[in-house]
Amino acid sequence: MTDFIDPHHDVHGVRPICKVLSIASLACYNAKLRQADPGRRSARPQRDAQIVAIQQTCDANVCVYNHSRRDVRFPALTSFD
Repeated sequence: MTDFIDPHHDVHGVRPICKVLSIASLACYNAKLRQADPGRRSARPQRDAQIVAIQQTCDANVCVYNHSRRDVRFPALTSFD
């Protein structure tokens, strides 16, 4: 939503664009606030960001820890190449 509005808001304004798109202008402003401050996001996106960080750390350390043992204990985490 904001990807479309941002390049055009200088020419047309946020409210007229939102009116044509049938969305509340407050929703656009709130989306911009959430982009600027991740702490304003709901609990689900915050938790998802934490899971991504944990997964990246896990992927980066596969060679450090016993990879074969991880495969035996957690078969769902293995790849199906």
